[in-house]
Amino acid sequence: MKKILLIRKAKIYIHVELDDGAKLVLKEDTVAKHMLYKGMMLDDEKITEILSDDGKQRALEKAANYLGYGMKTTKQVKDKLKEKGADEESIDYAIEKLSEYRYIDDGEYARLYAEQNAKKYGVKMIENKLRQKGVSANIAKEAAKSVSDSQEEAARTLLEKLNRKYAGLDERKKKQKMYEALMRKGFEWGKVSHLLKVDYDDGFEE
Repeated sequence: MKKILLIRKAKIYIHVELDDGAKLVLKEDTVAKHMLYKGMMLDDEKITEILSDDGKQRALEKAANYLGYGMKTTKQVKDKLKEKGADEESIDYAIEKLSEYRYIDDGEYARLYAEQNAKKYGVKMIENKLRQKGVSANIAKEAAKSVSDSQEEAARTLLEKLNRKYAGLDERKKKQKMYEALMRKGFEWGKVSHLLKVDYDDGFEE
């Protein structure tokens, strides 16, 4: 058993000093939850419980602060907490709590990302970028598919910009560059080829 010799508040945390020389640096909420007081006796199991609760609350707080900068995927939040030194148990706790209240929602994140980038990327690129952010394959594919109807208009707009950009090139070279640029952005080759043939005469072959 260990005895609490001193409890004092520092700038942010509460310092709890034990008679064996150990010092626990805890959040104020942790001290309140466990009703710690000077002279209280703690066994090793209780100390482990206190530290576990404190780690979970710190992870939850750090995750919430991170989400204050904008929506994140589950993977992004996990990676940030690992970077901050949180243990797996604390990370799982934070993810579970934030998901419960939908502060973390990969489906909603993917849907919004697809909508916001539908004019910039093709469905393949949107799906790939979502996968890179840790979104599951099924969710990423479904989100990308949801904006497929707007792809022709988006591709046409980008082709118009590229047509002006490469205006100084001969027609065939210009069209090839336009085609390659949209392919890099993840647009479907059939759709791009069709638009080039329809909007920029019939002299293009991919």
